[in-house]
Formats: sequence, structure tokens, C-alpha cells
Amino acid sequence: MSDVEPSAGKPRSANVGQRLFALFVFAVLGYLIWLAVSGRYDTEVDRVAAWLHRQYAALARLF
Repeated sequence: MSDVEPSAGKPRSANVGQRLFALFVFAVLGYLIWLAVSGRYDTEVDRVAAWLHRQYAALARLF
């Protein structure tokens, strides 16, 4: 009996969906770093927080 796993061997590459998702995450992180360096991070965070608040209020009215 051997301890070698049958799935061991050549590593599989990521499929297209995983690559696109990784690229999206990389782009979002790059955008956040750019906002922090340019000094507009707080403004953008406030904008997103306001949008989330409006969406939550609209959703709460449905229930």
C-alpha cells in the first residue's frame, strides 16, 4: 500500500471563471489602493455607505 494520492501530479490551472474573478479582485484592490493614495478614500467610502443605506431602506419597505 502506498501513500501516494491519485490526484497528485501535475497541478491543474484555474478555469476562465476563476481567472476572471481573480482579476476582478485584483482590480478592486488596486482601485482601493489608488483611492487611498489619492486621498479620496473617505469620500468614496461615504458614497458607498450612503448607497447601501438607501438600498437597505428600500428593501426594508418591502417587508
